[in-house]
Amino acid sequence: CQNYLGEPIPSSREQLIEDESLCKVYQTILNGQHSSMSHEEGHVPPTSRDPVDFPALEKRYWDIETQLVGRQREIEARLGAWKNYLTCQDSFAAWLRAMEREKRSLELPFLQLKRLSATTAKIELLIEKCARGEELLEDLKTAKSALLPFASPELRASLVQDLSSNNARYQNIQAALRTWLDHTNRLSDMHDTFQHKTNRISQ
Repeated sequence: CQNYLGEPIPSSREQLIEDESLCKVYQTILNGQHSSMSHEEGHVPPTSRDPVDFPALEKRYWDIETQLVGRQREIEARLGAWKNYLTCQDSFAAWLRAMEREKRSLELPFLQLKRLSATTAKIELLIEKCARGEELLEDLKTAKSALLPFASPELRASLVQDLSSNNARYQNIQAALRTWLDHTNRLSDMHDTFQHKTNRISQ
């Protein structure tokens, strides 16, 4: 048990789950030993030739128990940070999928003039929805920051890379929508100018 307590608490979610189970096993064993010790203490004759220093054993038990409880709390805190991070990651990924799906439904490469006004309005709506994506991305950044204090160098690099990738995807979808909005606005202006000139010629 002392060897286990001397080991550093892991940083990855999978290792934390394993360590949590191991910590509970040690607590169960320790409590069993304590119960056995308490039983023996009440049945040792005062004249025993090999007296057991029960107060010292009791103190040692509580010292180890305190360390196990402290480790358990830290494991739970780290798993809580992981749960929050994964929840934020899932929320942002779901937002991205929904935005990509709505963007594809516009069929922008095959834009028809009769759909120009409706398409422009839909693009403007999607751009407004980017504010929600930015909020989710900020939540993800905050959740990532909670993992960094106990993250290994490898895990830290992976978290930074994942966040950079998510940020790039957000920037790309926002930039694409703004580009298409500029494009549809130019087409609308060109159409209005053409209509105006046509009307003047017809008069």
